[in-house]
Amino acid sequence: MPQRINTAVATGDATVSVVAREWPAAVKPQENFLCMNPRCPQAARIAREKSKGRPQLFCGTKCRRAYDYERAQLLLDKECLKKALDRPGGTFREREVVKAALASIERCLLHYAYSASSTTEDPR
Repeated sequence: MPQRINTAVATGDATVSVVAREWPAAVKPQENFLCMNPRCPQAARIAREKSKGRPQLFCGTKCRRAYDYERAQLLLDKECLKKALDRPGGTFREREVVKAALASIERCLLHYAYSASSTTEDPR
């Protein structure tokens, strides 16, 4: 039965020769993913092709831009909510509403961990 490479070769025994010998029989990582944009209208599957360059993470430019925009907006929302909580004032209930909103934004940001804009060539 095939094993993951980390099981087939102990870390202490990992050399290029040993790993190269074991890799063909090892369980390969999945290279077929959904578009990284959680709001992708097509829920497009992207298959890694035998091509050079950076792997494709989005189904197209439109999805990458939408992802960048939503991530930026969520980060701005998070900053605003944190600033509000850092300042004194507000009732207990109001502060709880803002804390819940911040927790919601942070949960959403889990789906936007990748900064697509930091790897693009377009400096806009």
